[in-house]
Amino acid sequence: MTKREKKINRLYHLCVYGKCVDQGAVGIYQLYQLVFMALTMFVLISCVFCLVLHCDHVSSFLLYLQITLCIVTPKRSDHI
Repeated sequence: MTKREKKINRLYHLCVYGKCVDQGAVGIYQLYQLVFMALTMFVLISCVFCLVLHCDHVSSFLLYLQITLCIVTPKRSDHI
């Protein structure tokens, strides 16, 4: 295997395992994908939460909102 093939292979594996660190279009695409996924999860979880608790207490709902955001936000030391 040549040096170039090894590099391409390594990049492919990085992308496959969701660790693409490309600063260009791939990074922006992943950011949009993450935001869309987070919003979808948030809406679904919020609906379930409202059905279970009937949204009686606004304060408990806001607390749950914070917990949900904390869960869906990726833990990274570097900022996007």
